[in-house]
Amino acid sequence: MHPVQPYSFSCTTWNFAERAQFITLVEQNWVNVAGAPLQSFNVVIDLLGWQEEEILFFPQGQEILEQFPANPNNPLFYFQREKWLDSYNKLQFWKHLTGGADYLHHQPMDGCQLTQLMESRPDILSIKGVQIGKYPMTRIPPEIGLCTQMTRFMMMNTLLRELPPQFGQLVHLKEVFLSNNRLRCLCPEFQQLQELERLELNNNRLEHIDPAGFLRKLTKLSAEKNQIRRLPPQMGWEKLEMLILGENQLIELPDTLYDMTSLKLLTLAHNQLTSISEKIEQLSSLDSLFLNGNALTTLPQSLGSMPKLRSLSITCNRVSELPQSLAKAALLTEILFKGNPLSQRPFFLPARIWTDQ
Repeated sequence: MHPVQPYSFSCTTWNFAERAQFITLVEQNWVNVAGAPLQSFNVVIDLLGWQEEEILFFPQGQEILEQFPANPNNPLFYFQREKWLDSYNKLQFWKHLTGGADYLHHQPMDGCQLTQLMESRPDILSIKGVQIGKYPMTRIPPEIGLCTQMTRFMMMNTLLRELPPQFGQLVHLKEVFLSNNRLRCLCPEFQQLQELERLELNNNRLEHIDPAGFLRKLTKLSAEKNQIRRLPPQMGWEKLEMLILGENQLIELPDTLYDMTSLKLLTLAHNQLTSISEKIEQLSSLDSLFLNGNALTTLPQSLGSMPKLRSLSITCNRVSELPQSLAKAALLTEILFKGNPLSQRPFFLPARIWTDQ
C-alpha cells in the first residue's frame, strides 16, 4: 500500500488569471463551488488535498495522480479522479459481500455495474452484516442502501470522511462501528436508524453527533477522541446505559442529559467542563462517573444522593474540596482524586474509598 504523503500541490503558485480560469472551468462542471474566484479556489484546494490523500491510500494511487495531472487548463482531472475513486470503492465494497471476492476473481467488473449486479442477487440484498477493517476502501457506495436487511455494519481504520445518504435506508441496523476513520459528520439520514442499539464513533473528526440524538433504542454510544463541542439539542436516549465521550471539546452539558435514568456509565474525561449541575442526582442508575481531565473547581452536593454510584474519578481537575454529602453515598467504593489542589483525604470519607491515583 502506498503511504499517505503530506499534501503539496503546485497550483498554489498559479497567478490570479490562472486561478480564475481554473475556478470558472470547475464551476461549469460542479455547481457546489460558488463565490468569488479566490474564495472558490481555497475550497477547491482543500478538496484536491483531501482527494489526493484519499487516492494515495490505494496501492496504485501515485499512478492515478500521474494519469490525471493537475493543471489550470484541465480541471476535469478532478472529476476523472472522482470517477476512479467511486468505481474503485464500489469494487472494494463488493469484495466484502457474500461471494463477492470469488465473483470478481472469475468475472472482473467495473464499479458502475454494481447496482445492476446487486439487484440480481437476492443473497446479496439479504445479507445481515458487513465488516471492513484496515482495508483500502475510503467511501461507502450508495448501493449500500439496497442491503435493507443488514443489522450490523463495521468499517474501521480507513480514510472514510462521510456517509452516503443511502446509509439511512438500513433501518434494521442494530450495531454500527465506525471508529478510527476521518468522519466529519453523520449524514442527516442517520436519524432514520431507529432500531440502532450500539454506536461506536471513536477517533474521528466529528464536531457534533446531532442525527444520533433521535435514536431512541440506543443502549451504548461511544464517541471518544473526536472534536465534539456540544451534545445534540434533542436527545431521546431513554434506554442508554453507556455514554462515552472522553477526549472531546465539551464545555457544558445540556439539561436533557440528566433525563437518562437508565444510564450506568458516563465518561466525560478530558473535555473542557467547568461545572456539573446538581441535576446529576437524576441519573438514578449511574454506577461509574469519569470527570477526570476537565477544569472543575467544585462538585455538586447532589452526588451524595445518587443511590447506585460506586466509582467517581475526578483526577486532574481544580477541585480543592469535596461535598460532605459523599459520605452518604451508600454504595460508593472508589474516589480517584490525584492531580487536584485537594492534598489529603477529607475527614468525613472513609479511607477504603480514597484512591491516590
